[in-house]
Amino acid sequence: MMPPKKATTAASEKTTTTHKCSACDKAKPRSEYTDTAWKRAERGRKHTCRVCERDARWFKKYGKTYDEIKKIFDAQEQRCPICGTALDLGKNTHVDHDHDTGAVRGILCRACNIGLGHFKDSAAACVYAAVYLVATSEEGSEKREKVIMRDVNRAVDVLNDELCV
Repeated sequence: MMPPKKATTAASEKTTTTHKCSACDKAKPRSEYTDTAWKRAERGRKHTCRVCERDARWFKKYGKTYDEIKKIFDAQEQRCPICGTALDLGKNTHVDHDHDTGAVRGILCRACNIGLGHFKDSAAACVYAAVYLVATSEEGSEKREKVIMRDVNRAVDVLNDELCV
């Protein structure tokens, strides 16, 4: 025989609709917390809202808050500065940073970020790759060659400006 179910009363049920975030000290509704954080809050333990968790994650990894990263992103007109692809911060973006200093350089698309990684962040290697593409392009593709050379010349001009400063 099964034991009878205990009757629940309104007093025994938790009716909390908000909890105060341990980081920003603001009362926020359930939708502002992950499931884990909400359960921690229900138990009276330290918990942080989604926004504070995100900021802590960005700061730990890049030394910048989400708002600082967003300013960089907006200054790039929400596009990859290498290929010009339209980006949506957090969905198809990668924070490009100098692996020696940790300084954030910009927000890139996945393909360009991987490309820079394969070139070991070497500007010279990227220019040599562009020259290689031009040198090995098929005959009769003068338009393609002109476009590549235009882009190479722009890159060289930027490099010269950076090195002369």
